[in-house]
Amino acid sequence: MFSFSSAINCNKDIFFKLIDIVLDKHIGDKFQDDERIVTRAINHPVGKSVEAIINWWYHDHSYTERMLPVEVKNVLDRMCEPDNDICRFGRVIISASLIQLYNVEPEWASRRALHFFDWDHNDIDDLPAFFGPVNS
Repeated sequence: MFSFSSAINCNKDIFFKLIDIVLDKHIGDKFQDDERIVTRAINHPVGKSVEAIINWWYHDHSYTERMLPVEVKNVLDRMCEPDNDICRFGRVIISASLIQLYNVEPEWASRRALHFFDWDHNDIDDLPAFFGPVNS
């Protein structure tokens, strides 16, 4: 999926359909919290899917348009929902790209992702979110 995301002639509709299939398949998976959270996020299909979307966004050059494409925003919003534990892997990957996301769309990043770093707000996601940027 990662190499497909950087293909020059990548079919956007097929790409995002594949992402949805992968996310739908893994949305009920159990999250295993341990000291290898970043490694698990990078290697889990949910983390790989989010990484592929961010890679697509970079290669599509829409990051220069000062707003996230709707397709990207929809998937990232899905990852930012606290209802599903397995989405933490996606949030680790989002956290690693938070500076770029904030630079392009600060309102979205403030509303949806910056709270990952608010240690008073949500202590469950704080440590993984912190290690995402540290390891990037």
